[in-house]
Amino acid sequence: MKLIKTYTTPTVNDYIPLYAEIMRAPSVLIAGTPGSGKSVLLNGLIYNTLADHAPGCKMFFIDPKRVELSRYSALPHCAGIAKDPRAACDLLAQVSDIMENRYKDMERAGQVKSSAPPVFVFADEIADIMLSDYAKPFTKLLQHILQLGRAARITVVYATQIPARRILPPQIHAVTVEKIALRCVSAIESRQVINKPGAETLPRYGSAIWLGADGYKTITNIPMIDEKKINARIDYWKRQRGKIHITL
Repeated sequence: MKLIKTYTTPTVNDYIPLYAEIMRAPSVLIAGTPGSGKSVLLNGLIYNTLADHAPGCKMFFIDPKRVELSRYSALPHCAGIAKDPRAACDLLAQVSDIMENRYKDMERAGQVKSSAPPVFVFADEIADIMLSDYAKPFTKLLQHILQLGRAARITVVYATQIPARRILPPQIHAVTVEKIALRCVSAIESRQVINKPGAETLPRYGSAIWLGADGYKTITNIPMIDEKKINARIDYWKRQRGKIHITL
């Protein structure tokens, strides 16, 4: 495995460049066993996105566990939150419509990339959806957005604790640009995420192997954003709700 970069134990300011580098991609997969740090990483990415892109962006949240992402529903950036498989399909359909409209605008303007505000989709656990009766429409919509989202300035970040083929079908995996594997149960799961074994040997919590467009990187001790900081940022934007007008 070629090691391009190693992130060591972070200092208080290290989370900003790390999370910002991850979010440069139009799509990110986060996978690992329960308790390996997926939610910490996901919340860190949202926290950093709120700093880098607010208020000129919209966020959609998929939260089948009904716990981790629900607190972001009060943000003025929140354009929708889905807590069950059917609602998740409806949410992705809405994002797909935004994407299609942007492509029409780009065609009329002769642009190769949209100039509209960025749109972000954060999904905490797609396994519940992929094991439901809505798996096929969800997969079709997600694949469509992953394939065409970059030029429309749409970013998708999704996570799962079951990185099996039935949860991460080839048509989804192939069009996801960045893949981050935290501790996995087996070498088989590691290969499913990053195409190589190795994630099964990681420490139980907080370390990851990151397969990006430029190759492999190792993240040691994923930085945790303090809950007080996250809640403070949410409270700040809640107070700004009436002062912000954003169009898609």
